[in-house]
Amino acid sequence: MLNIRAFRLLVKLLETSGSVYLKDLSEEFNVSTRMIKYDLEDVKGWLNTREIELFSQSNKGIWIDCSEEKRLAIIHTLPEIERNDVYLNQEARVGKMVLYMLVNTDYITASTFSERLDVSRNTSLNDIKQIDELLQPWKIELERKHGTGYKLIGDELSLRLLFEHLIHADLTNNEIYKIMSGVTCRDLLIEGPMLFADILPLYKIVEKQMARLFASQPKHVLHESDVLRILFRMTISITRMNAGFTMKDYRIIKKADYPNLTVQLMEKVYEQMQYPLFEEEYRYITGDRDNTLNQIDIVKVTKEIIQYVSDIQGIHYHKDPKLYNNLFAHLSLRFQKGEINFTEINPFTKELKKNYSVLFSTIRKACQIYLAPLKISVPDSFISLIVLHFIVSFEKKFNQKGKIRTLYVCSTGRGVARLIKNRVEREIYDIEIVKNCSIMEVDEICIQQKVDFIISVFPIETDLPLVIVDPLPSKRDIETIKRKVQELLRYKNFQFNNLLESTEETIGSQDTEFISQEIILKGFEINQEIQLAFTDEIGVTKKQALMLHIFLMVHRFYFDKQYDNYSSSSNHSYDKEDIQKIKEILDVHDLQTHKAEIIAILHYLK
Repeated sequence: MLNIRAFRLLVKLLETSGSVYLKDLSEEFNVSTRMIKYDLEDVKGWLNTREIELFSQSNKGIWIDCSEEKRLAIIHTLPEIERNDVYLNQEARVGKMVLYMLVNTDYITASTFSERLDVSRNTSLNDIKQIDELLQPWKIELERKHGTGYKLIGDELSLRLLFEHLIHADLTNNEIYKIMSGVTCRDLLIEGPMLFADILPLYKIVEKQMARLFASQPKHVLHESDVLRILFRMTISITRMNAGFTMKDYRIIKKADYPNLTVQLMEKVYEQMQYPLFEEEYRYITGDRDNTLNQIDIVKVTKEIIQYVSDIQGIHYHKDPKLYNNLFAHLSLRFQKGEINFTEINPFTKELKKNYSVLFSTIRKACQIYLAPLKISVPDSFISLIVLHFIVSFEKKFNQKGKIRTLYVCSTGRGVARLIKNRVEREIYDIEIVKNCSIMEVDEICIQQKVDFIISVFPIETDLPLVIVDPLPSKRDIETIKRKVQELLRYKNFQFNNLLESTEETIGSQDTEFISQEIILKGFEINQEIQLAFTDEIGVTKKQALMLHIFLMVHRFYFDKQYDNYSSSSNHSYDKEDIQKIKEILDVHDLQTHKAEIIAILHYLK
C-alpha cells in the first residue's frame, strides 16, 4: 500500500508532462529529499506491478514511461486506487472522522472509527485528540459521552462551512476538471471525482439534475465558481437534512420571488429527495444569509486591511492604487453576492501558506481584526485569494509586447490569472496571455482570440500546443513553457533573441511621446464606445464633459492614480445593466477601475 504522500507523488507524476526534479518535489511536499526517495521507491514498486517503469536520472529528473492512453487510464481510476491502495496519515484520518460525524445523527464510538478507517482502537483514540485543533477556528466543539461516543456540537451554518471546507481541502485540479466535465457533459467517459464515499450518492443526484438543467440553458449561464459552490452546498444541504438537521427556519420558499436557476435546480433535487423547499436552505446555498451586508463600509475595510499589512510588512502597499482598486473590487463582488459566509474553491491554498507564510499570516490577522467582528467568516481559502492581490501588487508590471498568443485555463478568479500573467510574461518576453478561462470556454475562446498556445492546470484535450502546469507555476513549469515558446517562435519564423530576458521597463522609463499617444488613443476608443452604447442617454451639452472625464480616467490609470470623489450615498439607484455595460467596455481595454469611477460616468447620462 501507498501512504498518502506517496499517493500524491503518484498523482503528481501522472499529471506532469515531462519530468520533475527531486529537489522540486522536496520543496513542494515540504519534506527532505531522503523522504521523497523512500516514497518514490513505494511508487516504483506499485507501478511495477502494473508493468509501468519509473525512471530517474540526476540530469533529467524523474518521470513515468508509459503510453498516454495508459497514463490517462490510471488517472481515471485514481479514486479507486485511493480507496484500496492508500494508507491514510493522521491528518487525513482526522478529516474523515469529522466527516463521519457530520453525516450521522448518532454518537460515534472509537471502535466505529477504527473499523471505518481500518486502524487500531488506540490509533483512533490518538487521532480523536487532534480533532479539537481542527474544530477550534470554526467554533465547533467535540462532545464526549462516556460509553456512548463522540458528536459535533455547534451552529448549523458553522458545521456546514466546515463540511464544505473539508471537501475543498482535498480537491485537486484534476478533481475540479472531473466535476465540471460531469456537470457540462464535456467528457462523458471521464471517471467521477474522488469525494467522501458517504456523500457520493447524494452528490450524484445533484450532479445529474444540474447536468440536465445545463443542457437546456445557454452557455456560461453560471460562472464556474458558482457551479462548484451550488453543487457542493446543495449536496451538503440534502446530506444534513437526511441526518435530520436544517437551517432552523421552516418557511417555504415562494418560487415566484426567486425565478432563477438555483431555485429550478433545488426544485428538481428536493422533489426527488421528497424534502420541502425551505427558504433558509436556498439562502444557505446561494450565500444570501445576512440582510445587513450592504451596511458594510467596503472602502473603509479595504483601506484598513491594506494599511495593516503595509505597517506589519514594511512595504508601501498603501501607495499602490491598483492594489486598492483590485481588492476593493474583489470584496465588493463577494459582498454584493451576499456571501457573508463562504468558502471558496482555491486549489493552491496550501502552496500559498507554504511559499508566502509571513504574508499569509499577516493578512489572516488583518481579516480577523477588520472582518470577523462584522460576522464574516475568514477561512484560509478566502484569505489566500486576498494574498494573491498583494502578490500581484508586489510583482512588477512589464511591457506587454506578446508574440505567442496564449490562453490560460484555470478554475479560479482573475486575481489568480493576473498572478500567472505577471509571472510568465516577466520571465518570457515573447508571450502574451490574451485571456484566462474555465474548461467550459476553451474551444470558443481559442477561436475568438486566435490562440497559438495553451497553458492549463487541467489535462485537457486540444489540437493546440499545450503545457500543463501547477496552480502556482514552478521553475520547472516556466522552463517547459520557455522551451515550447521557442519551438513555436521557430515554427512561426519570429525573432526570439530576447526570449529569456526580463523586460523590467516601467512607465516612468518609457518614451513620453509613446505614453501620450497611448493615452489619447485609448481614451478616444473608450469614449467612442461608451457614447455609442448610450447614444440616446447622453445630452449634447454633456458629450464633451464626458469625453474629458474619460481621458482623465485613462490618464489616472496610467499613472497609478484613482478617482477620489467617492460617495457612499444610497440616495441614487443605478441600473445594473448600465454598470455592467460600462464595466465590459473598460475590461475590453484592460482598464481596471473601482465602482466609484463607473458611477461617476453614469452621472453624465440622462
